[in-house]
Amino acid sequence: MNIETIPRVLIVEDEPETAELARRTLLRAGYAPHLSGSVDRAKQMLRDGGFAALVLDYHLPDGSAWDVVEVANAADPRVPVVLVTAMGSESVAAEAIARGVTQYLRKSDSFREDVTGAVGRAIGLARMQAALQHDSALLRLIADNANDIIILLDAEETILYASGAAERVLGYPPSDLLGQALSALIHPTGAQEAEGRAPARARRLLRCRTRDGRYVLLEPTFRPVRQAATARTIGVLRDVTDQLQFEERLNHQQRMETIGQLTAGIAHDFNNLLQAMMGSLELLIDEVRDRPEMRECAEGALRMGERGARLTHHLLAFARKQVLKPRALTLPELVGDIVHTLRRTLGPQISIPIDIQEDAPQVYADPGQLEAAMLNLALNARDAMPKGGTLRIAVCQAGPLVLNPLEDPTRRRYVVLSVSDTGTGMSPETLAKACDPFFTTKGPKGSGLGLSMVHGFARQSGGDMRVLSRIGEGTRVEIWLPVAEQAVAEPQEPPPVTGRGAGRVLLVDDESEVLVTLGSFLRGTGFTVDTVGTGDEALTRLASVPDIDVLVTDYAMPGLDGPELVAQARQLRPDLPVLVVSGYAEAERLASLEPETRVMRKPFRRKALVQQVAALIDGRAAAPPPVRAPRPDAGAGNVDAGS
Repeated sequence: MNIETIPRVLIVEDEPETAELARRTLLRAGYAPHLSGSVDRAKQMLRDGGFAALVLDYHLPDGSAWDVVEVANAADPRVPVVLVTAMGSESVAAEAIARGVTQYLRKSDSFREDVTGAVGRAIGLARMQAALQHDSALLRLIADNANDIIILLDAEETILYASGAAERVLGYPPSDLLGQALSALIHPTGAQEAEGRAPARARRLLRCRTRDGRYVLLEPTFRPVRQAATARTIGVLRDVTDQLQFEERLNHQQRMETIGQLTAGIAHDFNNLLQAMMGSLELLIDEVRDRPEMRECAEGALRMGERGARLTHHLLAFARKQVLKPRALTLPELVGDIVHTLRRTLGPQISIPIDIQEDAPQVYADPGQLEAAMLNLALNARDAMPKGGTLRIAVCQAGPLVLNPLEDPTRRRYVVLSVSDTGTGMSPETLAKACDPFFTTKGPKGSGLGLSMVHGFARQSGGDMRVLSRIGEGTRVEIWLPVAEQAVAEPQEPPPVTGRGAGRVLLVDDESEVLVTLGSFLRGTGFTVDTVGTGDEALTRLASVPDIDVLVTDYAMPGLDGPELVAQARQLRPDLPVLVVSGYAEAERLASLEPETRVMRKPFRRKALVQQVAALIDGRAAAPPPVRAPRPDAGAGNVDAGS
């Protein structure tokens, strides 16, 4: 046996015979006994340490055994004490227990066996206690460092133990919670309110007030246990406040995405209806020029159609499906022009100070949509200040913006355009719904699409919108726009049409009413028009009619849709000018079209269509004919140079 593993036992006995008997007995039992005949020497040996047990005679001539016990406990409280006495009494036994003596042994004829057993039991018990203390300390360390609050309750739900997380989550030291009822921490309506948040999952939550006055939501788990014969309950309280807030934001985002997809689909169908209706009205106006009353009615209906077109435009902006024409913008210049208009529009009762960082970098956005967004915010501010007030417009550069809590912060730079008012402000409940589509506080006169449109525009532009508001303090809306990394050329508008058009147009649309009106627009201005209702028919016509000058196609069609038709048509006729018209466009797929492909959004007026088609034909005529490889079925001299 390794001597370092042999338990050392200190025997404090003034009778030599008894001390020697104990020494030999313990030595044969596998211990390493050490003798001391005096109290002072025993104290010094105990202070030096290293003993696994102490065998102590009660009657010592040079001092009290209790003094030795005191030193032993001070030196190492884990060392068990076996008290040996020739004349025992209940009072001595009671005091021994009170002083932490482990074993109490009377000298008798069986002392040899008794002392071996007592030392063995004492050391075994000490080891068990040390192991329990280690496990207890380990469990306490784990419990105190767990993120969840761990509590122990009695049958009356009084807190008997609370882990360290109580202070991190609630702000209360665990000692402050001992003896308190669990119900004292819970808001009176906390459980009912929490259950109402997720009735489908029947998730029980406790709404608790923290020490600094905040409220947190705790998800409890309780398990009944028995401590000896006493009923107890172990509870684990998990702070799910941030988790629920994140889930609510994520669910809200998913709802908005679903509504956006539905809205975009409705807008597409509605735009097709408006295109057919407004086109028919324009043609009707031509027929009733000499009948003022009929023409006035038709023009009024056309104006209503344009209002409907603006509504669908707002819907597409909310759904982030509108076709944007972004370019590099200098905000100070744009804001200055808009403020000039707003001062005339809003009147003298509203002052409009501006705070612009003149060296703010250019932003990348659609100027028309940005002006519409600012006008929308200004009108909202005016409605919030019926007696007048201040509308402040500011521009400044900002740092990175976290657009998605699941992603790392983007490293793009942003410029913030803010519009602030001194109006009535919004309550937290109203603010939470402010960007929801069709939510309005203006009654019948509000569409509920204003802020949702601005928000959709900002997100589609690669930025975001933030709204800050308090009742009685006003509202500030921030539009975050990405900095333009490089200058982008402004798209050139087609020149106005002079005289009548000339050229052959292949017109493709699956809506027969739209096909009729657009065909009439073009024929009425001098173009030759071939109309087909599907992409496959269009390819067949292109292959059989070589003198088609322009392809005008709808975007969304069953079967072969607009982008696929354009791709296959370009394989047949690489130099063919193309105009894509759409009531609803997926920005990603439109971006994949070749740059020379023009796009128009339905509904549009006759003049706009004629201008685009004429510009495409004029541009093709001015360009030199490209050299192309022959088609696989063509002879060596049969090269398609276009018309």
